[in-house]
Amino acid sequence: MIAKLTLTVEKSVIDQAKIVAKASGRSLSKMVEEYLISLNRESQINQENDDDLGGLLALRGCIKLPENVDIDDLRYQAIMEKHG
Repeated sequence: MIAKLTLTVEKSVIDQAKIVAKASGRSLSKMVEEYLISLNRESQINQENDDDLGGLLALRGCIKLPENVDIDDLRYQAIMEKHG
């Protein structure tokens, strides 16, 4: 379903956008639509990443390491084991 949208934008921005639209062979409406679609996709990706990270953050603090453990040394050892 197609719907109309009214925007209030500086005239100079509109003029530049029309030039870009014409140069790319698209209408200004199509450019705005494509931009909004890209924002929605990016938002969905960020939401999915946040959901994944949320599970990991829930685990934070569950493991108590001895005070003399060097986290950076553990990371280095894990990288060396994995990559040689």
